[in-house]
Order: sequence, then structure tokens, then C-alpha cells
Amino acid sequence: MVDAIECAAFAGKVVMYGCIGVCNKPIDFLKVHRKRIDIFSTEPKRDIDMRRFYDEGTRLVLEGLVNTSEIVTHRIPLSRIGEAFALRDDFGNDALHVLVDCEE
Repeated sequence: MVDAIECAAFAGKVVMYGCIGVCNKPIDFLKVHRKRIDIFSTEPKRDIDMRRFYDEGTRLVLEGLVNTSEIVTHRIPLSRIGEAFALRDDFGNDALHVLVDCEE
């Protein structure tokens, strides 16, 4: 977000896609105001939309239309959930998506 705000042109638009995590730099909201930047989020605004996206996404994966094997880099059992969060928080590793297996 910080870099996107810095790079945005006057009256530009920044689209947040998957901006979940820790921000290591302060966000200059005065710069957003001065540049008249619009910030859009790809997250659904209503619970009913979130449910629909979940159902559609699950269906796509179950039908084999979305290949998750390349984006799930780690599978951690629920009993080691602390390790899963440590992987997520360590930016120096190769973790792309950490799956917590609640059945293992």
C-alpha cells in the first residue's frame, strides 16, 4: 500500500488485493488526500457476498478448475498452528500460502 500510494499519479486509483498482513512502514494518508487518490478494496462489502464467493471458490477447487497445488506451499497440522503463524509472519522464507489442516 505504501509503495502504491507513492507511485500513484494525481487522481489515481489504488486497488487493494490481498493486503492482509503487517505494514512495516507508516501510511501517509495526507499524501492520499493531496494526490486525490481513490482506494478500492476487492473484499466483499456484505456477508452474503462473502458467502457466495466462498461457495463459488470451493466449487471451483472441488471441480478441479483451480489448481491449488502451486499456491499452497506449506501444510501444517492444527496441533502445530504456532508454526503456521510463524511461517506467515517471516517475510524471509518461501511461504506463499500456509494451509492449516484441521483434520490431521
